[in-house]
Amino acid sequence: MAVNLATKYSDKVDEVFRLGALTTSMAGGKYEFTGAQTVKVYSMGTAEMNDYKATGSNRYGNPEELEDTTEELTLTQKRSFTFTIDATNAVDSPAGIRDAAKQLQLAYEHTYEPKTRLNHHGWDESRAQQWSNPETGRSAHAWGRAVGWYMLGLADVLALLPENHECFEPLRALMEKISARMLEIRVDGAWLQVLDCPGREGNYLESSGSCLMTAAILKAAANHQLPDWMLTAAQESFRAIQRHFVGQMRDGTLFLAKTCYGAGLGGKTEAYRDGSYDYYISETVGSYDIKGTGAYIQAACAYEGSEPHA
Repeated sequence: MAVNLATKYSDKVDEVFRLGALTTSMAGGKYEFTGAQTVKVYSMGTAEMNDYKATGSNRYGNPEELEDTTEELTLTQKRSFTFTIDATNAVDSPAGIRDAAKQLQLAYEHTYEPKTRLNHHGWDESRAQQWSNPETGRSAHAWGRAVGWYMLGLADVLALLPENHECFEPLRALMEKISARMLEIRVDGAWLQVLDCPGREGNYLESSGSCLMTAAILKAAANHQLPDWMLTAAQESFRAIQRHFVGQMRDGTLFLAKTCYGAGLGGKTEAYRDGSYDYYISETVGSYDIKGTGAYIQAACAYEGSEPHA
């Protein structure tokens, strides 16, 4: 009688897919990594089929060919601040919350450019990257979507923090400061691709950054963490998003237009992303992009949750 080994050992191997949890096939659930600093990954080496010997006792490769390699991964960065705070709230770990709050504040301080009063796209502590200012380490421009990501993350963190927590008020004040500046530089209710270059040829209103910033301000204001005038202003921005970016197909399906498909800094290819103004406006712009659609859904949900509307 044939034995189906895949079924017999399905709880031992990661190759088995389950409809209820597709990630189970990619990550084993037998081990707990909470608090781990270093993880060693053992990988079996492979060889091309025509490299194997066709005769002799070593038909399937010599032991040297099949030896495994060890990769040691050391965790040096802590990410996903909302998850950090959510988890530390659950286990009552104030150190985790303070650490997440510190990272948010450091990100703001290092990317803040006094000349533009904006947070620029990146910061390089080593000043080694071509895009970084040799004195400040900051990149040359403020990219809308980068600011939007930061703001919405900050709003999510504030929603999880108890108001009496020591980190709440500094982060709330930071949210109010950056929101006031962003509302100050809107163009017809929305935001530009390159925030620090209004009026410059080629600059354009960009949908994903506009949606993210609108969602962030709406969420924080609806939670009474920002002044009431900011709630009204953000509601106006959502209506501006509807005017500028939302289209409708013949079958009634909505879509979001004018989304920058991607922008970054650095890289090891010939197309080095130097962070210049020309670089940001040269990236492809289009519709139906998940980074824009997802941001729009966030903004729409925040708008519906911010009633009454002005």
